[in-house]
Amino acid sequence: MEKEMSFHILGIEETKDENAVKMAYRKLLKETNPEDDPEGFKRLRTAYETAAAFAAKPDDETEPENGGGTEEKTAVDAWIDRVDECYRDVYDRADEQAWRELLEDPVCDGLDTSLEARERLLAYLMNHVYLPQKIWKLLDKNFQIVEDIEFLEEKFPKNFLNYVEYYVGHEGFIRFEYFRRRGAGEENVDGYLDHYFAVKKKTDRNEFEGCAQELDDLAAFGVWHPYEEVERLRLLLAEEDAAGAARLADELEETCSGSMRNDPYIWSYIGRVRYREGKKDEAYAVWTRVLNDYPDYYQAKTGAVSCLMEMGRYWQAREWMMEILELDGRDEEILSRLKEANEALITRLQENPEYHEEGKDIPAGEGAIELAWCLFQNERLDETIRYLENYTPEEGQEYSYTNLFGRVLYQAERYQEARPYLEEWLRMITGTVDDGTQENQRRRSRLGRALYILGGCCYQLGEQEEAAAYVERAAKEADSQQERMGYRQYLAHILCESKQYEQAVDVCDQILEEDENYYPAYLIRQEACYELRKGQQVVDDYHRAVGIFAGYYKPYLLAAQVFFYHNQFEDAKGVIDRAKENGVEFSSCLKLYEVKILRNLAGKKEDRELPLKLCGELMKEIEGETDIEDTSEVEFETALLHWDNDEFQEALSHMAEAIRKNAGRMQYRLVRGNIYLDMKKYNEALTEYAGAEEVYRSSPSLYYNRGLCYEGKKMKVQAAENFEKALELQEGYRDACEKLADYYRE
Repeated sequence: MEKEMSFHILGIEETKDENAVKMAYRKLLKETNPEDDPEGFKRLRTAYETAAAFAAKPDDETEPENGGGTEEKTAVDAWIDRVDECYRDVYDRADEQAWRELLEDPVCDGLDTSLEARERLLAYLMNHVYLPQKIWKLLDKNFQIVEDIEFLEEKFPKNFLNYVEYYVGHEGFIRFEYFRRRGAGEENVDGYLDHYFAVKKKTDRNEFEGCAQELDDLAAFGVWHPYEEVERLRLLLAEEDAAGAARLADELEETCSGSMRNDPYIWSYIGRVRYREGKKDEAYAVWTRVLNDYPDYYQAKTGAVSCLMEMGRYWQAREWMMEILELDGRDEEILSRLKEANEALITRLQENPEYHEEGKDIPAGEGAIELAWCLFQNERLDETIRYLENYTPEEGQEYSYTNLFGRVLYQAERYQEARPYLEEWLRMITGTVDDGTQENQRRRSRLGRALYILGGCCYQLGEQEEAAAYVERAAKEADSQQERMGYRQYLAHILCESKQYEQAVDVCDQILEEDENYYPAYLIRQEACYELRKGQQVVDDYHRAVGIFAGYYKPYLLAAQVFFYHNQFEDAKGVIDRAKENGVEFSSCLKLYEVKILRNLAGKKEDRELPLKLCGELMKEIEGETDIEDTSEVEFETALLHWDNDEFQEALSHMAEAIRKNAGRMQYRLVRGNIYLDMKKYNEALTEYAGAEEVYRSSPSLYYNRGLCYEGKKMKVQAAENFEKALELQEGYRDACEKLADYYRE
């Protein structure tokens, strides 16, 4: 906890007086019952410990990070001190002129100081990262940070340099010019932003518990930003406090009517309050004003869509929803609303193909093809196909018709029929000239998608090489990072499924180089590395994948399998235990490996009770859909557990069922022979060994166990022959040596 926050919670000014800190703590402690308010007590206790530690620290340890010391400061030291002063001032931080004056200092131009100044500045900014884009651009222009990024990677962390590069090219979320001082006290903008973003993260996840207190605590940092009030507004909306939300929205409107008049984050939520109040026209006016300046702003556009739907303006609502889905095609709420709009339009267009509505006229003839699009988007595939089969496209509709027919046939899994339409769609796109019109630009922007869908069609037709080539091209033509990553993910999947594991790993590496948190790439790379027998990489990717999302079973399964096949059973059990701690829903295969691991770790009969119970559950589970490729393994594991318990008849019963399910797996015959050997049923054991010999003729244990059978039958010559064969296959086979020694002595 920051010291500013600790003194704010204690309700006193910052002080080095330890007694004053204790007195404030004791006073508040009387009002805070740990049983009634455990979180409040924890918060108070943390604040006390932080403030007490600060008060107890000697003064020479509390100097500012750029001050103190007895050595004489260099010119660069003095310049960094000025940078620190500028950064810490809530107004100077966003003032271009203030930074220009800093950059005019001779240390920034001198041959002997400019490189040092750049490195010292970057070292400072590693712990002071909150700057507006215009300042990042100014610093980059002066010091060529992005241009020299490869050189700088030798001295600075790559993720920090990636952060700098991103904010040189992109506007950040926070508008620094909106900051205001709360009073004359000390200000800490970074502390404020750290805590603000923590609260916003919770509200984004609809986790509102404790947010009101956390927002109040922001006062500790001496600065205020209107987005703080937006989070309060979101909290009031979540609590359905309509009156409180309306009052706060009124205050925000008044506060933000000047330079903040067009801020999309503030006004989108003001619009939401007005909508909740039933002031739909006012809400729509607010949202459309935002969209005039920020055409793709999600909160405003989704809000405006709600208004349009209620007005019955389905064409405009549908158009805006399509634009939203261009940015995020997985938005479940918008997909649902789109279906609703399409159903309304289908009804109207079936009645009148030239149907139009306020603000949206459809050219004659276009309504007919739009009806087909509405049917397709609502997954009424058979209706769409019947409609298109009986529809003759008019002049100018060939592109839309071909595109749609190819995609609907593809979606209906009629890949052979879809392919020529998709190929023609691709030819139409590549033959389109960029004449500056919006229609042609939009068509050309579909190149990546067309390649991707055609690649998927080839893959479904078993043409994996062609599929990979198309999807690889799609990734190169993608308009956005999201598209590019999605296409590369599919390419990696195709390569992995076609057993081109090295190439799949290479593609995943490319994805992760661009975004180290791209979860699906870890899953595919882990699977490819498992097939390549790269066990350490499988385990490394397991840790990385679980660190991003802990709830999916597959990373645990592959890691457990690697440890299991290397006989590291305790490590394998650790993976299983972690999966349980993380609440993972176990697949049948993961349950099977839990059984295998527990069986190998079992030291006594009691230890085998749980894996036997799990086997019983698996027996029922695999009657339905399962990810276990060979379900005979469940019977086999059950047999092994009974065998370890010396329950031979039960073991043989399950072994018989395992062999019935997979008669070609000679391991089962070998193990059944070993069970018979333990039962001293030598003839039965020898029969099983004979059946397994063709597969296991290079296995010394087969011949050793067969020798034991002959020894049990008092056939010493045959026994000795088999022991000799075992020794021939494995030099120094101790048990075989001992048996042969006994025979030689005789």
